[in-house]
Amino acid sequence: MSTPKIITEVAVFTPESAIIAANAGADRIELCSGYTEGGLSPAASTIKLVRNKTTCKLHVMIRPRIGDFVYSEFEKEIILNEIAFCKSLEVDGIVVGALTQQAQIDTKFMQEVVE
Repeated sequence: MSTPKIITEVAVFTPESAIIAANAGADRIELCSGYTEGGLSPAASTIKLVRNKTTCKLHVMIRPRIGDFVYSEFEKEIILNEIAFCKSLEVDGIVVGALTQQAQIDTKFMQEVVE
């Protein structure tokens, strides 16, 4: 029985750290901004730069603001637009979550995200 390969994912908050992680052998990068805010969506230009400068798997944080994960309809539209942009760049995955006012997973919206 073979030993499974350990996958190294590195959460990064700048394009420079993404490129360093990729060059150091990371299997996957989680690209974020706003370290002190707990992670936010990076700028479109940052996503594009990192996608073009690295070949490892790239997952992008989709979080339009600090605070809770209960999003307005406007914020949900922003999230879906950011996901579409990531898809256009052939990003390998996204990191996203949403809750209802009752602190339950917003399954209806998350289904939209998956689709």
